[in-house]
Amino acid sequence: MVIIFLTEGFEEFEAVASIDLLRRANIDVKTVSVTDERTVFGGFGIGVIADMTISEYVSAGIEPEMLVLPGGRGVFKLTDDARLKEIFSSAKDTKIAGICAAPYVLGTYGVIEGKKVTAFPAVVSKLAGEYVGGSVVTDGRITTARSAGSAIDFGIELVRILRGEAASKELAESIFYDRTGSTE
Repeated sequence: MVIIFLTEGFEEFEAVASIDLLRRANIDVKTVSVTDERTVFGGFGIGVIADMTISEYVSAGIEPEMLVLPGGRGVFKLTDDARLKEIFSSAKDTKIAGICAAPYVLGTYGVIEGKKVTAFPAVVSKLAGEYVGGSVVTDGRITTARSAGSAIDFGIELVRILRGEAASKELAESIFYDRTGSTE
């Protein structure tokens, strides 16, 4: 199971594209509101009804295959969230992914130190990992992506990590995704 955390002000495209692509690949995805409410509003005012709140997640004792943190303006307030810090820092064998500004937050949780990462340009100087640029970077169990513009690449990479190269290729073909820009 993949857990995607949502906080007020999250980047909608990064979250929803990831959810959509993972589910198209038949991967079980649950969304978790980091607030006390299930309805979470993103940075552009789109409301998403999460599957559970963070309190429900913690009490459920779920052992996920992957934890995902979308970016957006709201993600910065999560640097001081003790619950999320504990969830991410104690997930020693769990795959972890973050996009846009989320790699900065993951750095404050101590999970990207010594890893090659990418992130939104505005947070690069604050990263705990080794910035290498690019759209999506996977180093061991950590995957990071640059921005909303990288959301499809990010989702396809998460599928590759969880289900293999053939599944990610099949997914890309099913949505007619072609990074070359061909119109054929």
